[in-house]
Amino acid sequence: MNWLRKNLGTELQGIEFNPKKISQPLFRANRIPEDGSIVKTHAHFHAAEKAMSMFETNPGLYLSVGRSSEETVTGLGLYMVSGRQLSLIRTKIDQDPEEFIQIMENKKFKKAWNELGGEKYVRFPKGFNPEFLGAQYLWHKQFYVGQDLTKSKMIQKTFADDFTKDCVAALPFLKWLRKTVGTYQRRHSNPTY
Repeated sequence: MNWLRKNLGTELQGIEFNPKKISQPLFRANRIPEDGSIVKTHAHFHAAEKAMSMFETNPGLYLSVGRSSEETVTGLGLYMVSGRQLSLIRTKIDQDPEEFIQIMENKKFKKAWNELGGEKYVRFPKGFNPEFLGAQYLWHKQFYVGQDLTKSKMIQKTFADDFTKDCVAALPFLKWLRKTVGTYQRRHSNPTY
């Protein structure tokens, strides 16, 4: 994680790239049983600004390494989008579609990352024009991009450098999301009796 901190830390203020956040596979009683059964089969790492609400997460970077290629993925963005975040994202795309389209159509970004992932809505959201520039993005329930990682790619000596370059190519996308959704601020009420 030091290579991520070194290359992305100054660009993504508020996100801590801490090796202690890496979640390791879990075995029963922390020992590998003779039958090989495992409680959690993969290691994962999620780097995002600290959530201020239990109801929503913040945009960040996710890396999951499993026993098979289907379990080995990485992604950037926002996986579980709250209603507040979705409203802000849709409004921002509606008001300035060119900015978001320019980010999504960037050649380095498209080469490194897949298109927006996740589920799509069955019906187009009310209050928006399905014919406007950027309307194709309003169908999405989540706003993240991902990569499937093969083990042969991950054991290459250049993996850390290649992955860092891919993350740098995605910085405009991640920064746009962080700026657009902000951070949920809890309202504290101090009643007077």
